Amino acid sequence: MDDASSEDRLGVDLARAQNQLVRELRARRVQLNLSAGEVAARMGVDPSFVSRFEQGGTNATFATIRRYAKAVDAMVTYGVCSYQEHKTKVIAERADAVFRQPREEPENLMAQVKKPATRTVLVRGFSARVFPETPVST
Repeated sequence: MDDASSEDRLGVDLARAQNQLVRELRARRVQLNLSAGEVAARMGVDPSFVSRFEQGGTNATFATIRRYAKAVDAMVTYGVCSYQEHKTKVIAERADAVFRQPREEPENLMAQVKKPATRTVLVRGFSARVFPETPVST
């Protein structure tokens, strides 16, 4: 996205902000130990709607966000700033996060390197191939 226009980047960042809001609402539901079905009942919708909402499968309206927030007893606030102000804030937050992380001692780092792998990674590949048409015999 190096050659993307500022407008394109703004659109991506707006979508990220919306996705982050939905993730935070879902985290609130989990914190309250509510099932998606319980939230759906509180909202008066089908449980599949809540599932799609939480997975980003819907283009949520403000009304939907308010109903979900009410169902999980959450307050959602909105703020408006210029895109440049937003970028400056995000960069500052990322820098703060980097400097807040505790530094590890060299021996702890070596212990982590020597540990056996505990994760399995599945990689799927796809190669596009063109197959010649086979004549159908009748």
